[in-house]
Amino acid sequence: MAAATVFIALVLTAMQVGLTTDRLRENASFQRASFGFTVFAILGPICAFGLVALGALLNLVKDVPQLLRDKLAHQQGTSV
Repeated sequence: MAAATVFIALVLTAMQVGLTTDRLRENASFQRASFGFTVFAILGPICAFGLVALGALLNLVKDVPQLLRDKLAHQQGTSV
């Protein structure tokens, strides 16, 4: 994850430098590519974090019945 972040930052920096040059500033294809990659660089980590959080939530929901059964069994075992 860290390597991907560094790579994305490197590409964004290179594109920013490219946009300041006279040759690429007027290039419509480069402008569109820069815009698309910038949007990806913003939304990609947000989506990745969302998927990780969703996975954690799904695991929690899946494990809640077992946790409740274990807690109930533990309470019944100590009160007897």
